[in-house]
Amino acid sequence: MAPGKKKKKPASNPARGFATTSIASKPKVEIAEPDPVPAPTESQGNAESNEKGIPENSALNPEASIASGNILSAEDFEKQLEESELQILVEKHAQKSKRDALRQKTRLETDRRVLRGQADNLITRRWLPPELMEEILDLVQTEGRFAGQANENAHAAKQVSEEELTVRLWTLQQALVGSGFREDKVILALRYVLDISDKIISGNKDSIWGMEESLDWLARECPRDCLPDYENWQRRGAMVSKSQTETPMDSPLPSGYSTPQAESDTRHLGHGTTRGPLPYPERQRSPAKRIVPIDDDSDIDPDDLLSVYLDCKSKLFEMERQRSKPGTNASNPRPKQTPSKSGTGQDLTRAKLDRKIKKIQDDVLFDQYIANQRWEAQRILLERDAAHRRAVEATPDVSDELAALADSDVDDEVSKEAARMGAELLEGNDSDDESALADLFASLPVNEVDPVTGKSITVVNGSNGVKVTIRDFGKWTGVSPTRVLEEACRARDSSAKIQMLLISDSSYSNRHSLKISWSKVQDLQPSAPPTSVDYSSTTKSQTFIMTSISAPEPKQSEAFIATTALFLLFSSSGKEDKVFLRLPAVWRDLWTEFAETKKGKADEADRNVIRRFRDMVRERRDRELEDGVLIQGAFKNRNGARPLENGEESGTDKANKSTLSPEAYQKIWIDKSSTPNFQMMLQSRMQLPMWHFKDEVLDTIEKHQVVIICGETGCGKSTQVPSFILEHQLSQGKACKIYCTEPRRISAISLARRVSEELGERKNDLGTPRSLIGYAIRLESNTSKETRLVYATTGIVMRMLEGSNDLRDITHIVLDEVHERTIDSDFLLIVLRKLMARRPDLKVVLMSATVDAERFSKYLDGAPVLSVPGRTFPVEVRYLEDAVELTGFNIDNGLHEKFQDLDDDDTEAADADLSDAAKAENTKALKGFSAKTRNTIAQIDEYRIEFELVTQLLAKIATDSRLEMYSQAILVFLPGIGEIRQLNDMLVGHPVFSSNWFVYPLHSTIASEDQEAAFLVPPPGTRKIVLATNIAETGITIPDVTCVVDTGKHREMRFDERRQLSRLLETFISKANAKQRRGRAGRVQEGLCFHLFTKYRHDELMPDQQTPELLRLSLQDLAIRVKICKLGGIEETLSQALDPPSAKNIRRAVDALIDVRALTPGEDLTPLGIQLARLPLDVFLGKLVLLGSIFKCLDAAVTIAAVLSSKSPFSAPFGARAQADTIRLAFRRGDSDLLTVYNAYLAWRRVCVTGGSEYQFCKKNFLSQQTLSSIEELKGQLVLCLVDSGFLPLTEAESISLNRSRYSSRRRQFFDIPQRANVNSDNDVITSSVIAWSFYPKLLVRDGKGFRNVANNQSISLHPSSVNKGHHELKWLSFYHIMQAKQFYNAHETTAAEEFAIALLCGDVRCDMYSGVFIIDGNRARFAVSDWKTMLVIKTLRSRLRDIMTRSFKTPGKALTSQQQKWMDVWQKIFSQEFKEK
Repeated sequence: MAPGKKKKKPASNPARGFATTSIASKPKVEIAEPDPVPAPTESQGNAESNEKGIPENSALNPEASIASGNILSAEDFEKQLEESELQILVEKHAQKSKRDALRQKTRLETDRRVLRGQADNLITRRWLPPELMEEILDLVQTEGRFAGQANENAHAAKQVSEEELTVRLWTLQQALVGSGFREDKVILALRYVLDISDKIISGNKDSIWGMEESLDWLARECPRDCLPDYENWQRRGAMVSKSQTETPMDSPLPSGYSTPQAESDTRHLGHGTTRGPLPYPERQRSPAKRIVPIDDDSDIDPDDLLSVYLDCKSKLFEMERQRSKPGTNASNPRPKQTPSKSGTGQDLTRAKLDRKIKKIQDDVLFDQYIANQRWEAQRILLERDAAHRRAVEATPDVSDELAALADSDVDDEVSKEAARMGAELLEGNDSDDESALADLFASLPVNEVDPVTGKSITVVNGSNGVKVTIRDFGKWTGVSPTRVLEEACRARDSSAKIQMLLISDSSYSNRHSLKISWSKVQDLQPSAPPTSVDYSSTTKSQTFIMTSISAPEPKQSEAFIATTALFLLFSSSGKEDKVFLRLPAVWRDLWTEFAETKKGKADEADRNVIRRFRDMVRERRDRELEDGVLIQGAFKNRNGARPLENGEESGTDKANKSTLSPEAYQKIWIDKSSTPNFQMMLQSRMQLPMWHFKDEVLDTIEKHQVVIICGETGCGKSTQVPSFILEHQLSQGKACKIYCTEPRRISAISLARRVSEELGERKNDLGTPRSLIGYAIRLESNTSKETRLVYATTGIVMRMLEGSNDLRDITHIVLDEVHERTIDSDFLLIVLRKLMARRPDLKVVLMSATVDAERFSKYLDGAPVLSVPGRTFPVEVRYLEDAVELTGFNIDNGLHEKFQDLDDDDTEAADADLSDAAKAENTKALKGFSAKTRNTIAQIDEYRIEFELVTQLLAKIATDSRLEMYSQAILVFLPGIGEIRQLNDMLVGHPVFSSNWFVYPLHSTIASEDQEAAFLVPPPGTRKIVLATNIAETGITIPDVTCVVDTGKHREMRFDERRQLSRLLETFISKANAKQRRGRAGRVQEGLCFHLFTKYRHDELMPDQQTPELLRLSLQDLAIRVKICKLGGIEETLSQALDPPSAKNIRRAVDALIDVRALTPGEDLTPLGIQLARLPLDVFLGKLVLLGSIFKCLDAAVTIAAVLSSKSPFSAPFGARAQADTIRLAFRRGDSDLLTVYNAYLAWRRVCVTGGSEYQFCKKNFLSQQTLSSIEELKGQLVLCLVDSGFLPLTEAESISLNRSRYSSRRRQFFDIPQRANVNSDNDVITSSVIAWSFYPKLLVRDGKGFRNVANNQSISLHPSSVNKGHHELKWLSFYHIMQAKQFYNAHETTAAEEFAIALLCGDVRCDMYSGVFIIDGNRARFAVSDWKTMLVIKTLRSRLRDIMTRSFKTPGKALTSQQQKWMDVWQKIFSQEFKEK
């Protein structure tokens, strides 16, 4: 408070009665109870100083004390300096701190009311039985005890100053105490928060700093009865409001407060305070103030209600009898409104008795009727006893007192007048009440000098022993304070009444009492009253009585009490605190005086609190210094030095690598080129068309940073161009490291072997120090330090770019097969464009067979283009109609049925029928063919592969004399491994191919050794058939192929716009693909090609070029790579592609990544995102596989991911759909479409393993044998990815088993996932939960008869094929995709989800501990729990599981810590319980 700002008053300060400790002239003997006026305490000295506005200045301003002549000791001076510092902190922070605390308290209470009203009740008893709850709570409390040590290595928050930390603790304390927590528990919680303060981040808009940690500590350490009861919080409010008509829940003394019903549920709500929770210093002083025993009644036993009621009524009766004696001048029999002249002490006691009686009457257990009967009987006895006492009462002699007064040396005229009036009064009254007479003679005004201020004041001793200060406020003009009070009250309540009563009618000392009555309950927050005024309150009335201050005139007294009431009731209201501006100047000054006094008291309390928290902060930091915590900083430089050392080492290594002299490089090349093998292979190399362009290629590469080479199939570009660069660099004595990217692993391996062989190296030298050539594919890197040319898959080079070292070791990058426009190659071009700007020395070569050269040249800033012709012979081209005409193939309508996937909508079947018009056009183009052929073509479904036709065609080529010349080596193009295996089995069992024929499957999943024979020319007298996918189009060359049979299909990933997901679909190839395929037949002689699609389709329906993957795939994986490579914004980077995707598709990919938590909302990469980038899956399926690994249900997760990446194996002929649906329902498992498919897959696998009839099983159960084979193939790829990423560590025996199952070309073998990673695949609760966690926010909640999508509140139905259709008991369902069918949106692949599982690990959750509610991603889902301990258990378990997941994503395969393993064991126990039916 600023010093010297109080105005001088005509009379003394009204606080004199509180500050002076003079004793009444004759104390009353009859007062047995302690005086109701609070006795001075140690802290009240400061309070009285504050009221006077003088001592506070000297206490807080040492300079002022010295200037006034007071000599301070060193200790006092230091103390006052400290007080000044504390006051500065108060002035600086108090207002904001209190505002923040109040705002936090209000927010907590509002959130509790609103959130619990909107949340679903989470039934946790079956998930967390008592014994399991106790086990988890023990684990939580054990962790809590070591929280400080456990967090030592956590990322520390920014260090805050002592002042800021002190204020934060103060704000937190006010908010917690204001929210109803016990002071002692709050202090302990604050000490805990202080201990971990370095780990706490700043508060957000919803919560102040430390609030969440404090509530967690309170939930953990407080017993249940000290915490709010979530379930009965609102019920209690309803009960209280019913049990009382005038007392609200937050009134000073709520009725029913002590009743057993309320107490059992609300022991945490009240602590005996009458005006809400007190600040800490006030609580310290509270015992000294509450000295009236009658008020200490916060807990009345229900059995004692009647006896306490009768006791209070008896006391009131006795007090009324005393007032009714002759000479008391009582004009009103109602004791509550007419205080007697005997003093204000009894008035206060009487008011408290009235409140206590009212409280008892409002209690729900109190019987008013019985009490009235008992009181009537007791009142009669009391009246008889009173009458008897009056009859025998002796009359005391008061002459001694009168003589003493007459003889006293009193020369003051006022005192003489008082003596005369007293004598007349005694003469006219028959009563000789000694007590009243003693009061009269004791109340003589005297002049005193205030020992503190030095001013003269007039005081008089009151009848109750309290010294009353007579204060003259002088004359004033303007609106009366009483009128201002009336208008202010009626603005709140138009029926408000004000009653003013003069309680001391002497002409020199006037005191008033004031009562305000309201017609409705008021929510008042009155200020603390001045010590000179007694204040009492109920919900509908307030009473103010002047006790130790009076005025010389009744008008002044009336104005004083009105101004006081105005201040107490309205100064705390932000809207009404300007009412004092209407007061006259003198009363505005009084208001200001009250405000300064109020502020002084508040400041003193605030200083005490700040001192306490500042001491706590200093104690903690002193302890840190003693414990040596801050010494950790001394080790930072040591840790920081390690990267420098590594950097120096890497620089040294790099120097060592480049220390070879030019002569050494030349010698390496001379040694290689001088071997006989090299010279022999040189002759065959010189026959290739590319050899003649060697000098031109090298010269162009030397002059330009980027070169584009467009070479026809078979020109030798893939083997020769990298060799040219290698030979040229070494022969010039230059260091080189060349990477040649290939889209497929088989291409990388076969090309590396071929180039190594051409350099004269031995067969087994590849990848060893004896060879310059190596290859790098996923899971296999065959290189050494001497390797100078590496053939690598595009993904390997992409992974290298993640290292962010700008590929410093690489001098040349050759991108082969860029015409395929894979998503990796297009993205690699984006990265290389940026990289070449930073590395002008890096050379880039693009190679392709059918590249759009001009577009690439323009994209790469005008790069030169070299065109190299191929070496091919003419190829005769035939189509499907020719094959049917040649073989006489016809379709048996009884055996040939058109199948439809059960999950497809009828609209898809309608779409397929749209091709009827095209068939009519096709028929016109078949004029030269037989009627049988035309009929067969009309019946053939071109979308299916007719294996019987392929077999007959191959047999015809092998045996027909006109075609036999083309049969030396036949290449068959098929979509995938399933088709390869099926045709392989048919050919092996066919009599034509039983002898002198070799059938070679060619696929990336088949062992490399088994595939080598496909490239060899068969011995004389034998012929070969190679079954391959589109890998044989351009990636590899089988040199002796003379005939090609092209089924016209390939599998590619496409983003399904209708389903909003990526799927591996079988589609028709493009014209460019067809050209590449038939070109393979003209390498060594004239060739023959059969395209098994019609010429009409080729000419009219097929696209010219394949759609770039960037435009047909989900961009999720690419978006993650942009972040991994630190290329900047996702949309900005991808917009730089050769064919940039639409902004809509980019946004969709980013949103999906944010939903799955691969990216943060700020588009920063998470550990999960890094792992998802390594899986060839949609991110939701990738997350499913990773979580399946962590939660040990890997087989189910991988199988489901494979199913959803291809299609459902359930299919049925048209017309048999109902029967197929019935069969599928027989596989129903776990209320899940996905687990139903998994169940069918397991049944199929058992049949295959046990040697049963796979064909019969699939036909009987309407399963697609081909789809199941594809699922198994894809599943094997996913297992390999998990092994590669470290999520599935394998033993040596398990690795051998995996390779055997993956690379078995003849007979299908299954790989059993190790049991340690698969113990929970049979637990439907766990698998369903993992599915829900992975697919979130793809979540449905029951809404009436249908469902609602929680992500966008869209109304959703279930697809008719779902096994959950019609099961109305299911409330929550996860789904994989939604499709629009006519006017409905149908959810596919649904799985029932448990509420507990959703609350545990779905989305980002705000755990509102005070409300007992989990809020998932804002408003997507809300779950309310029953008590604090359950809330704590779920919150902690969720946090620990998240930590385990993050650790697994960061360091796959690394064992959990012992503590994390305990939490995983707890999780396993919870989800492995035997649950009863829902």
